[in-house]
Amino acid sequence: MKNLQIKIAISLCLVGVFVVLAAIPMGGTRSLSLLDIQSSGGLVEINFYYTGEFRPSELNGWISLSGEGAKYEMDCEKKVFEGVIACSTFVPILDKDAVIELAGFRFWIHVPLAKF
Repeated sequence: MKNLQIKIAISLCLVGVFVVLAAIPMGGTRSLSLLDIQSSGGLVEINFYYTGEFRPSELNGWISLSGEGAKYEMDCEKKVFEGVIACSTFVPILDKDAVIELAGFRFWIHVPLAKF
């Protein structure tokens, strides 16, 4: 009788574990790819292609120029229908090395001066 009770208890524990694991939402695959960087009148626009879900709280990105210790905030918004996250900043990044971080992704960039 005691062995039966132990087997039932173990079985119920295993079922409980499977129920809990099944209830945990599975995080989908997320990706973020740098599309382009445009500069116009001091404003720098940085566009990223994204897949997966990104919460608004994750769209607080920053940019840091090589050789400087400061981090500059970027204003970012998700354009759902285009699959793009668009960020803007007034940090002058032309002809400089920089690091961009957004939603846990990090990009090392160099933006050359335009030559005509």
